[in-house]
Amino acid sequence: MAVWQVIEEGLDWQLVQDGFVAGLSTQNLESTVEWLSNRGYHVVRFDASRWYERESMHRAFASALDFPAYYGANMDALADCLGDVAEMAYGWPSEAIGLVLVLDGVDVDADGLELGTIRAVLKLISDAARHGSLMGNRILCIVHSEKDSTQNALAAGGLVSWKF
Repeated sequence: MAVWQVIEEGLDWQLVQDGFVAGLSTQNLESTVEWLSNRGYHVVRFDASRWYERESMHRAFASALDFPAYYGANMDALADCLGDVAEMAYGWPSEAIGLVLVLDGVDVDADGLELGTIRAVLKLISDAARHGSLMGNRILCIVHSEKDSTQNALAAGGLVSWKF
């Protein structure tokens, strides 16, 4: 059975058809998250505007996705744990239809994570989502930013497809 059903009116399909990381503006963010939640997706929201350094980002992922105590709080460990999340070892309930990671307030111009780190994290999430889909699990990421400079910078990297 296919992991994703092609349904024109399905927002989930619209979000993932160009990749597992989609960008949304504020006007569509809340209604999209509500639609996904109402259809059984487990939604995990991160306030990326508060990620002033990598450590705060790692703490946020570890806490929100129930990473094991031995989590090393580095990019390799993040990749490993996101792989476990993709296999549903932890991080989301088994009865959920899928997992949605929402990164609110991403801003490459602020005093937070540098663009290279943000791109690396989005690549890890995209890789985990692809791995999950091979296992029959739906995972997608929504990036929210109102800044044109952030939208352009992330779109240029090819990982984020800005939707609506």
